[in-house]
Amino acid sequence: MLKKMKTLLFVAGILVLAFQTTKVSAEENYSVSICSYDITNSQSCKGGQFRIYCDDYGNDELYYGGNNYFLMKNTVIRVKAYPDNGYAFVGWYKGKYLGGDNQVAEPYTTPVAELSTDTEYTFVLSEDTVICPVFEKSYLINFVDIGNVWDRLDPIHEIPFTGEVNPNEDGLDQFISIDEERWIGEEDMITSKTPGKVALGKKYSYETTIRAAEGYVFNTSEIRFVYGGTEYENVQIKYEDNNRKVTVSGFVPDTVVKPMSIKEAKITGVEDKEYTGKAITQTPKITVENTVLVEGVDYEISYANNVNQGTATMTITGKGNYGETATVTFKIYGKMVNKDYSTGKTPGKTAIKKAKKKGKKLSLKLSKAKYAQKYEIRIYKSKKEAKKDKNPIIKKKVKKLNYSISSKKIKKYKTIYVRVRAIATYGNLTRLGKWTKVKVVK
Repeated sequence: MLKKMKTLLFVAGILVLAFQTTKVSAEENYSVSICSYDITNSQSCKGGQFRIYCDDYGNDELYYGGNNYFLMKNTVIRVKAYPDNGYAFVGWYKGKYLGGDNQVAEPYTTPVAELSTDTEYTFVLSEDTVICPVFEKSYLINFVDIGNVWDRLDPIHEIPFTGEVNPNEDGLDQFISIDEERWIGEEDMITSKTPGKVALGKKYSYETTIRAAEGYVFNTSEIRFVYGGTEYENVQIKYEDNNRKVTVSGFVPDTVVKPMSIKEAKITGVEDKEYTGKAITQTPKITVENTVLVEGVDYEISYANNVNQGTATMTITGKGNYGETATVTFKIYGKMVNKDYSTGKTPGKTAIKKAKKKGKKLSLKLSKAKYAQKYEIRIYKSKKEAKKDKNPIIKKKVKKLNYSISSKKIKKYKTIYVRVRAIATYGNLTRLGKWTKVKVVK
């Protein structure tokens, strides 16, 4: 150690010559002593190194300590600390010299008062000065496992940043957190702190910044990085904040933004339609979340088998920010030339909204049923017969929703029982709706 310190002092002497450009009196010079300090083990010249720059002179050499400089008053001095692997920088401290008569002792200097917590510190020389870059031993993080990165980019949605730290074999994942995620484009950058949308057709690269908890640092020489179950050896890693933070890239493949699939859109408003002898079209409503897409801008529509009875196909082809195709089918039913009515729609269920009996007259008010062409009314003399559809005293088919029936049979019974169903007829095919509940009329 003594031999090493003497060598450093010799180097320092050379630096003094370099810093001094003119001869000055002793009263105009002050001494500067700098020595690293490992606060964990209470040792000088341990834990990290430093560089020193004076005025216009820059020195790229790294030192642990034992350096004494004699410089002119008011010299501007800039120093920068560099922690060793496994150490974290604590701060620049005003120091106390423990050696005697320029003899190196252990420890050589010791910190007394904090000056700055920044790795780089600048001061103006106004007195004899002792300073120490102080370092502390930290737990080394050797293994990082990242997962769940959202890489399905599209030009419609803001990127949902979902990256997370997975449990790892070191058991130190609880001391690691993702500080920021970024997708870096050719002309823009979208981050988890400044979210936005990516541009169609542009290439984006992913990187993430990971931070270690207080008392932990990343291993700068042997760190292993895993993503999606694969260990990557050629990732780009940038260490920051005294190795407490790393920015990693090169493990998620670059992505060229493609149009969003139109298959992910919601398509409504497509209905079965009656045969007309002409091409049948639809006016669908196509939405992505709360955005209604515009035909001709976001998509085009084409049809197949949309003239005759049967199953027609509507193809929606994405355009602009949307790609691929989605298909929807619908039925064409009705008056076909070949009298095939097998696809006729079954009408919905009607309801008896109002029923009034007076003398031999029964007045009914019905609700409209979808696809109904007529309504069949049946009247019974008992509830049991009505439920089993036996021996109706009156059967009537009407087209109107408000209808009155007049018959002596209605007057004959104090209480009658009524039920109704909707009917749709397609040539020789009849489709029947469901019966209403039995209505008791007195």
